[in-house]
Amino acid sequence: MITRQAIMVLMEAGLIQVTPDPVKIGPNSIDLRLGDTLKTYHPTEGRVTVRDPVGGAEYATIDPKNPPPLIDVPKVNETFGTYPPRAGTMMGMVPWDEDKYKDCWLLVPGQFYLASTMEETFCKGVVPHLDGRSTCGRLSISAHKTAGVGDNGFRGKWTLEIEATKPVLVRPGDRLFQMYFTPAWGSGLAYFIRALHNGTPAWLNRDDPMWVDAGEILPDGGPRDFGPLFELSDLYGEKGEGHHYFGSGGVRGPEPLD
Repeated sequence: MITRQAIMVLMEAGLIQVTPDPVKIGPNSIDLRLGDTLKTYHPTEGRVTVRDPVGGAEYATIDPKNPPPLIDVPKVNETFGTYPPRAGTMMGMVPWDEDKYKDCWLLVPGQFYLASTMEETFCKGVVPHLDGRSTCGRLSISAHKTAGVGDNGFRGKWTLEIEATKPVLVRPGDRLFQMYFTPAWGSGLAYFIRALHNGTPAWLNRDDPMWVDAGEILPDGGPRDFGPLFELSDLYGEKGEGHHYFGSGGVRGPEPLD
């Protein structure tokens, strides 16, 4: 993991980019905010009714090869006319304030949501990782289910896979997430590891120590293997056109499982 000082050096070089500018750079990470869209799977459309052969209950099931469409989750104030909130009766409860909470989403326990970060990010030469801030965890919010690792060369907004174990109000712009980085080690490091394992020679190239030469010396005087110590080439090529994850601008639903 790289530190704040390293993050700032790479930002100055354009190898880490965050748009709009980061609200906070921590000791080892950059804070990210919840974007202005929250979605969930349609509760019935495209789902398959299946009876549990063990317990007997019926479920409206998601088929990974043909997932249901995503729908927007309304803000709580958008449902006042149909479902007006009741005044709290338990001791210590805070009364509902329509003006104060009108721009909130309600995260309901047991419901799965897809959102995106407010910020678009880019990195090259490092691998980005996304996680919830400690505040996020203490609010019972899970920031992502599995997709916490980005790619060297990824540019776009992060899709967030959110669940909460307690009812929680969240707003666009809430600083709930953080992105941290690990070096994108190249094949040169692998040659050094291989050398420790089986004795295949590996050494830093004397003309360019950012490259590692390895293996036997060929008749032309060069090594059989060579590779960079750090990988700067991105996964998507120069433009990355056609790749599912390149240039994402908002919430991304799943591709049919192949």
